[in-house]
Order: sequence, then structure tokens, then C-alpha cells
Amino acid sequence: AGGLSASNTLRSGYTVNGLTGVLEQRFGVYRIQPVGPAAFNASNPRPASPASVGGTLKVASMNVLNYFNGDGQGGGFPTARGATTPAEFTRQRDKIISAILTMNADIIGLNEMENDAPPDSAIEDLVAGLNAAAGAGTYAFVNTGVIGTDQIRVALIYKPASVTPVGAYAILDSSVDPLFLDTKNRPALAQTFLQNANGQKFTVVVNHLKSKGSACADVGDPDTGDGQGNCNITRKNAAIALVNWLATDPTGSGDPDFLIMGDLNSYAMEDPITTIKNAGYTNLIDAFLGSHAYSFVFQAQSGYLDHALSNPSLTPQVTGATEWHINADEPIVLDYNVEFKSLNHQTTLYAPNAFRSSDHDPLIVGLCQPPTASVSVSPNSLWPPNHKYATVEATVNASADVGAITLVSVTSNEPDDGLGDGDTANDIVIVDDFTFKLRAERSGAGSGRVYTITYQVTNTCGATATASATVTVPLNQGNSQP
Repeated sequence: AGGLSASNTLRSGYTVNGLTGVLEQRFGVYRIQPVGPAAFNASNPRPASPASVGGTLKVASMNVLNYFNGDGQGGGFPTARGATTPAEFTRQRDKIISAILTMNADIIGLNEMENDAPPDSAIEDLVAGLNAAAGAGTYAFVNTGVIGTDQIRVALIYKPASVTPVGAYAILDSSVDPLFLDTKNRPALAQTFLQNANGQKFTVVVNHLKSKGSACADVGDPDTGDGQGNCNITRKNAAIALVNWLATDPTGSGDPDFLIMGDLNSYAMEDPITTIKNAGYTNLIDAFLGSHAYSFVFQAQSGYLDHALSNPSLTPQVTGATEWHINADEPIVLDYNVEFKSLNHQTTLYAPNAFRSSDHDPLIVGLCQPPTASVSVSPNSLWPPNHKYATVEATVNASADVGAITLVSVTSNEPDDGLGDGDTANDIVIVDDFTFKLRAERSGAGSGRVYTITYQVTNTCGATATASATVTVPLNQGNSQP
């Protein structure tokens, strides 16, 4: 009722009952022209927010549909891509900011950002808008400047309160590997981040491979008719270069965890994705959402070109993955553009919300990284070996995300009552989880006694880690244990 508007949408997946109309065929497609009002059922309602992905850290990927702020290439409006007027850009900007703030991710890889550099760059403008809405310093960006020669590039924004970039970013382009044609693919951007709550690191790699929409015949890569479209070899070679590059730890992180994200312009069963999976990566969209997942609609066919793939060491830390269907299902007419719309429709068909902020749906991955902990004991050496109890206190120093600390065991490398140790039993008495009475004795025939105190720490998303400390009873005074 009331007709299509920004608040009264008609999404893909809606159904209709009892429709009466005339079936016609025009421009190669069939349509039904209703002879009266059609009552649609909201079988695929708008999701107000993304589904939960669990974990303590959210990493997202989002296409910002040619975010050009008018201060970069060429200067002013109309820009090379994207909005054609300042007013239109404001409409676009408000939608993108609404979507990002609602996602509330800690790290976001962006596609189709204007390829310009500060000051007044597109990425700088976007982060300023986010911080104006969410509070100063809520978001920051990895300042790469211009990357490659395309009009658009990939970019990374993040929440400094949650994560901290570690070391320099790294770029994959043709200079790194000739297999990666940066005249076709946009160069990939890798950055290692440290999670502030636990000190754990991982590397995010944002990608935007060559589209299927234009030919690559000039590099011997035409559409072969196998269903994978133009430039499949170009994308496959880029995937080979990508996994080989990541195997070298390009940011020098010293950490094995890698997450590939972005618009790979390849569907789940196509060669580039198969290449990455064959290198040991897990397709997280398939793992968590299954074969019917989608983030893009092309000629009424749904699928996903936007991916998240984790390597073997990171995969066990992934708690979930989802697509937020705010774009692919929505009518194009609800976007920020004003062209071909009456003055009335420019108002009624637009709202500064997340819906139809782009043509691709964002995707979000949840991570639960293990906590960190260390144990110290006082005293850590017992002397003389007089067979008497000594009180030992243990202290567990754990990362900020730890919610529980559990004593696992207190053990000795020598028998409780063995020859040569004074024939006394009950050498270990647990007073409480952090206080112990340990007998100062050791076998004269051994190399000294070692008591080991072990704890398990569990963080707020359920990941665990263990840590231990030792108390020694040396064989000889002043000697430490090997």
C-alpha cells in the first residue's frame, strides 16, 4: 500500500499470491503486467542489523560503490566515478556511514575507494564522517596513499580501541609477482593487527580482483564460454600470487594467521577460489552459510563474489561468518542517485540508512583468539632440602579478555615417596588455587626436584590457553635446574 518508497521496499524473495495479469515478453525477458493491485508478502524482510558472528573481534569486508569525495583525481564534481554532485555525494556518504556504524566491526576492508592520497582524500573523508557520528578517534585508517594506477583501490579502516596495526602494510602488485597483473586486478593490501585485549596478532588481506565485465583478450585471457566469464585466468593467476605471497609473511609479522577478504569477482566454485582453497584456506561463507549464500545479484541470479577465506592456523579461531543483506535484495532505485527521478521521488525513494548503500552486501567474520597468560611463583626455589613444607604463592598474569582462571595441576618430576628423599609422603598440599605447601626434599640420586604448577585461562568467548611455572629443589645449593 502506498507504493514503493524508501521505507516501503520490494525486496528479492518477496512473494505474491493470486496475481492476475498479462504475460509478455520484451527485451529477452518475460514479465507479468498486473491488471490490478498486487499484494506482496515480505518473505525476505529487511535485516535491521547483521546476524551475530560471535567472538570478541569482528572483521568485515564492504564495497563502498565508488566512494569519490570530489577532492581527489580531477578535483571537484562530477568525479571520475560515483556521485556527480556534492548533494549526491552527501546522500551516498550518509548511507555508507550508516551501514558501517551499524555493522560495528573492529576492522573493515573496503573496495572501490577513490585512489587518492591525503590531505582530503576519500578515505580520510569517510573516517572523519564516521568519527563525527561515533565520537572522535572511534575509527582510523591505514594510510597507504595511492595504490596502483586504477581509479579505485582497496583500503582498511579499524577501531584503535580494539586493535593496533603492527609494522608496515604490504602491497601485492606486478612488481612483487608478475602473475599478479595490476593493470587488471587492483593491488592487494595486507596489514597485521594486534588485538589490544590479548596481544594476539593476525593479518588481514583486502582484495579486489579483475571484474568479469570487460575483456582481457589483450593478455590472452578471453571468455572461453565455461561460465566463468572474462579474465578468469587473470583472476586465477592473481590467486596463485596471493597465496604464494602470504606464505612469505609479507608484513614480517612472525604470526601464522591470515584472513583473505574482499571482492574476488569469482563465484565459490570458480578457479580462483578453488586455487586459494587448494592452498589450505577455508571458504568461511560456505562453511557457515552453505551453498545458497549470496551477496550480489546479477541479471536476477544470486551468488557471492565477496569472500572471506582463512588459513589453517586461523580457521579454528573463527566463530562465525555472515552476509548482511542490505543491498543485493533491494531495488536499485532506492540508492543515492538522483538521475532519472522526479523531485518527489528523489525524496520519497531515499533515506540516509544502510539499505541500497552499495550493490554488494557486506560480510562479517567473528574471531575468538586465544588469551595469553604467564605464571610466577614465590619462592621459586626451596633450600635447604630439610623435608619440611614451604608455602608457595602463585600469581597468574593474564590478558584483559580473560574471564576465568583454573588451576589444572601441581605435579612433581619425582615420586611422592621414593628412595633417597627421606621417605616422606604428601609432598604437595593444595591450600587453595594460588597457595601451596611443597615439601623441600629431593632424591639424592637424581638431578633435583621440579614442581610444576599449571593453570588454564579462559577468555570471554571461550578460547583457552595454559601457562606453567616451576619450583625447584636443587640437588646442590646454588645449582639451578636444567
